[in-house]
Parts: sequence; C-alpha cells; structure tokens
Amino acid sequence: MVAVTGTRALVSGAPTDWTAVPQLQVSLSALQHVRANVAVNIPLNQREIRPTQFLAYVLWDTADGPLLQGWKGWCPGCEH
Repeated sequence: MVAVTGTRALVSGAPTDWTAVPQLQVSLSALQHVRANVAVNIPLNQREIRPTQFLAYVLWDTADGPLLQGWKGWCPGCEH
C-alpha cells in the first residue's frame, strides 16, 4: 500500500508538507488478529530539511481474540 499525506501548520501562509509512505503489512497469526507493518516515510518536498524515516509497528486486535489464540501451525505441537 502507498499513502500520500499532507500536513500544514495552522498559520497564514504556511507551506504544505507532502509525504509518500509505502508500507507492507503482514498477518502473523492464523486469525489475522496480530499483524506487523513496516513503512518508509519519504518527504516529497522540502527534502533538505525533512529526513526520510523508517517506521514499524505490531498491531493486536483484542476484539478478534486473545494474543495466544490462532497460532496453530506456527509452532509444531501447539494447540493455542
């Protein structure tokens, strides 16, 4: 997925900062309630003062199940 974001300070005449964020999200559990995401925050303008950033997170959707549920097949002999 690729997101394009824009931010602007709430003052008159402030420039808009545009950023492209290509990212990859993968499910870590069979129930797909635990996912990992990695992304790169790439500035599209004012590149000399705005650095490229690497982002990552792990998401656990608690409404879909407990953390240890749905991992069958990931660890041989486990019955979580």
